[in-house]
Amino acid sequence: CETPADASVNQCYFITNREEKNKKASSSCELELTGAEVLRWAAVKSPALISINCYYTLNQLGFNIPSSDSDPTT
Repeated sequence: CETPADASVNQCYFITNREEKNKKASSSCELELTGAEVLRWAAVKSPALISINCYYTLNQLGFNIPSSDSDPTT
């Protein structure tokens, strides 16, 4: 997940198929998974088209402010 270099990013979140229930958090803003792990995470069977979006939260004045979602990756 690309984040601004000058921002205080608190956490990054990755979502499959735009479903918040399929959310993974990453403090490093990186996620490394195999194809099988992505299928399990998205709760689908192969063959399947899965889109992954990410967003991050910024710590501003003690509040976690979410960014907008990234463009999807399939």
